[in-house]
Amino acid sequence: MTIRSTAAALLAPLALAGTLSAQAVSIRPLLARADSLLRASRYAPAADAYREVLRRDSTQIGATLGLARAEAGAGRTGESIRWHRRALELGVGVRSEVSYRIAQLHAGRGERDSTIAWLERSLAARLEARGRIGRDSSFARWADEPVFRRLAGREGSELADRVAGWRADVDHLVVEARRMHAGPDRPAHGPAFAEAAEALKRRVPELTDVRVAVELQRLLASLGDGHSLLYPFPTPKVPFARVPLDLWQFSDGLVVIGADSSQARRVGQRVVAIGGVAVGEALARLEPYVSRDNPMGMLVLGTFFLTMPPFVEAAGLGDGRGVTYTFETSDGRRETVSLAASGLRAPAFKIPPAPGAAPAPLYLRRPDDNLWLTPLQNDAVVYMQFNQVRDQPTIAVAAFADSLRRTLRRTGARDLIVDVRRNNGGNSSLNRPLLRALVEFDLQPGRRIWVLTARTTFSASQNFINQVERLTDATFAGEPSASKPNFAGEDTEVVFPYSGLRASISTRWWQDSGPLDRREWIAPDLTVPVRSADYFAGRDPVLAAVLEEIERPDR
Repeated sequence: MTIRSTAAALLAPLALAGTLSAQAVSIRPLLARADSLLRASRYAPAADAYREVLRRDSTQIGATLGLARAEAGAGRTGESIRWHRRALELGVGVRSEVSYRIAQLHAGRGERDSTIAWLERSLAARLEARGRIGRDSSFARWADEPVFRRLAGREGSELADRVAGWRADVDHLVVEARRMHAGPDRPAHGPAFAEAAEALKRRVPELTDVRVAVELQRLLASLGDGHSLLYPFPTPKVPFARVPLDLWQFSDGLVVIGADSSQARRVGQRVVAIGGVAVGEALARLEPYVSRDNPMGMLVLGTFFLTMPPFVEAAGLGDGRGVTYTFETSDGRRETVSLAASGLRAPAFKIPPAPGAAPAPLYLRRPDDNLWLTPLQNDAVVYMQFNQVRDQPTIAVAAFADSLRRTLRRTGARDLIVDVRRNNGGNSSLNRPLLRALVEFDLQPGRRIWVLTARTTFSASQNFINQVERLTDATFAGEPSASKPNFAGEDTEVVFPYSGLRASISTRWWQDSGPLDRREWIAPDLTVPVRSADYFAGRDPVLAAVLEEIERPDR
């Protein structure tokens, strides 16, 4: 091949609808106009604008997907399919979603075989929430055909025999885990996962429905991350329930932090044993059932499972009808009591304000606000709490970032405390404006950032602190984070066809750190234990320790 022909081959993908512009003229205004027309549902002029973008500058490959959408809106299905396929060739858009849209377009023209082929491609590209295929009116005419029931993940939903139904659910989990689970190790494809699934299918006749569900959670936990898990909520076939307690592991032990009125006197008492087994050993027995990115997950999901009789039974600590606890009061008296499950009490995955603690410490005063801030120490410090990576009705993350900048300028603060101890995730794409505000502050001479983390700093919040660690000189304090710097994540919808149970399987491998970073968590530079006495007295030793460091004369 000659040099000329080689160059032609390399440049061929750029030949979308014209050649590269000979003049350095910004295409941004025209592209912005095309996007605006598309948002306004003015499809025909939007399509014309996108075509002009590509005519002027064929490197603007993102315009192919805009053009595909505009053509669909204008009713030009054939052109829309063509441009969607071109977007796929160029890597524009989410492959599974673009393929799904092509399937919808073919369905709109009644092209069954092409619809099936593109749905298959979408599923192979890790389409999330495959159950939507069965709910999508685009495919309604074929919904009862066996091939569409399979595509929608509904095989087994019609089974009346419980053994066959549960076995269909196990098979469904294996298929979905192999299809979707992300990460470099891919445990769903290994022999151990297959053998465990087959063993569970053999055991179905001897297990109760709720116990089969618990064993499904064990399979999900074996995938090795905190986002792949069963949601232990009741369905008509699976009566999940909890005892009326909320537990939290403090530095001085496992303590009751909440209870229904029937057990209100237990609040503040330590739990020293479950089913006669010391708490540490009880949690160790639960490890195979606990989905987690690192050991911090045991402190959250593990303690939650200690309030669910079927999980306690699976760990060999009870009979499945209730849970036997040994409580210890503040004066050292012990009492062993068996508590029955009493409905599904909402889980306390984030520590709530302590009952009776007035005033609550700063980090528990506004637990329902995603973002808020306040100056401290006569404006020398700004404290901001980031409780969820989501916009809220009163302020978006981007707008909050601007507010933070203004507050830092107005106060002249030298220290910024960023508290993400109660932030268990959200939408990582929203993090950028806040990160930029932190970087701008960190670059100023004499400024310093402090990040407070805990066992519930997870998912999109982990992505946030990964970037803070990489881009700033922040000091971390509190507990280790609950995710790894590189981790498999994302909440996805998995619906089991027979039982109706819901689960999630991680579909994305997040790599916000270096490719060789194998750390279990971001460790705090300043590790601060929290005792139950601090919690019930409304004290925050983590914030206190940071403020003490800030005030050190030698800093």
